[in-house]
Amino acid sequence: MRRKGISPLIAAVLLIAFTMAIASLFAQWAPEVMQQAMGDAGDEGERLADCAEYRIDILDGSEEAENVTIQQRAGPDGIGDLTATWQYDDADPAQGYGNIDSQYGIDTIHVDDEEFTPGEEWDSISVVSDECGEVQVATEN
Repeated sequence: MRRKGISPLIAAVLLIAFTMAIASLFAQWAPEVMQQAMGDAGDEGERLADCAEYRIDILDGSEEAENVTIQQRAGPDGIGDLTATWQYDDADPAQGYGNIDSQYGIDTIHVDDEEFTPGEEWDSISVVSDECGEVQVATEN
């Protein structure tokens, strides 16, 4: 009884053809994935570069106040929406929201919490840009 199979030459040709088919599929898919990955990283890098230009300061946040006054010190235009958080030793944090829409603008942010009791002494206030989370400032009491 004689066994039959494919010759080594035909096996090599089939193996090379299969490898080329897989490589062509990968060659069509890989550039799209790389373009998308580079685009996402480029957008994030551009956002970080833009955010690095902004600076904000707390001008006033008296010990028992429900307001904090923020000034933008640097940046090409208004920094936009801000969130201020008041931290208390014996109470839950309270938050307030504001907006600086012009270069070097000033805004006073009020506590936006119905359960806040004026006169409570805060431990710290932090203010963060909603657009650029890296732009933040804090003060302690």
